[in-house]
Amino acid sequence: MLTAVALVTGCGGADDPRAQPTPSLPLPTLPAGDLNDRVLQPAEVSRNLVPIAANTGTRDIKAVSAFYADAKAAEKQLQKNGFQASYVVQYADPSTNAVVTNVVTKFATAAGAKGDLTADLTSARKTGAVFPVTGLGDEAGGVRSKRDKNSPEGSLVTLRWRSGDTTWLLAVSASTLVAQDGVRKLADQLMTRLSKEA
Repeated sequence: MLTAVALVTGCGGADDPRAQPTPSLPLPTLPAGDLNDRVLQPAEVSRNLVPIAANTGTRDIKAVSAFYADAKAAEKQLQKNGFQASYVVQYADPSTNAVVTNVVTKFATAAGAKGDLTADLTSARKTGAVFPVTGLGDEAGGVRSKRDKNSPEGSLVTLRWRSGDTTWLLAVSASTLVAQDGVRKLADQLMTRLSKEA
């Protein structure tokens, strides 16, 4: 389990009680969907991060295009590249204002997924500072930017990657600085579980 403190710097140390699990409360479950096991599960994030029901579940091509750097271009791009299905989970931590968004999208072919990721990474370069990502899926990229382009406070770290015919997006935003390595650990944790289940 990765705590919110590991994702967001400036929110307390390792002994911060907000980072400790609360064993008396049952873990929430994600809504059913063909790809719901391919995103971060409630047990894989801090208990402070609670799924936002309205923003979690299976999404169609129009809804999932909103998570791309250029939503209008993304819908056409998804269609062209053989979009099959998508699932989104969004978690929020009220105590830190951190939000974790994880999107998985399956395409008809690996070539379609590659084309989609390449176009999205190219578009994402315009949104912030690009950083290299190695050892995550078949190819990956990252961007660090402001949480809200109209506000100087807060940050957003986004990872995008592909494995075969499937792409993932993992975005973590907060009103303080988001730890880039914490976001990567979440991505690695997810992919490690999926490789064991394959």
